[in-house]
Amino acid sequence: MAEQTAKKKKAFAAMGIGVTSLLTIMAVLLLTSFAVMALMSAKSDMELSDKASQAVSSYYEADCLAEEWWAGLNEMLKGQAGGASERMLADAGYDVEDVDGALIVRTAFPMGEKKNLEVAVEVSREGSATVLSWKSVPVYTPQE
Repeated sequence: MAEQTAKKKKAFAAMGIGVTSLLTIMAVLLLTSFAVMALMSAKSDMELSDKASQAVSSYYEADCLAEEWWAGLNEMLKGQAGGASERMLADAGYDVEDVDGALIVRTAFPMGEKKNLEVAVEVSREGSATVLSWKSVPVYTPQE
């Protein structure tokens, strides 16, 4: 009888060690998988942050160029005593369009491969200029 009791105790002890080992292995696997998921999430967040940073810096580079262009246009208009004319603006290299008697000057500044900063300015015949639009637009490229 004592032998049977000793065998039962050994059987329960061996089973207890096996369950503990399985639980430990499961816990290690779960923690490892959570760590891998956390690293993957951090990497994708970093890539997204880099893209956003690049987009913002591209916008401000284009905005700086547009501000310089706008200042140059205003400076040229101030120097004209007789007011602005379509020919005078075109000769200076501006893309001019006459819309209902108003001169519209348009230009675009690249913000990477997929976007442009487009600026449209209305120039009165007297020589004053007003910004009509200053916006970021996607560049359409037809697929072949």
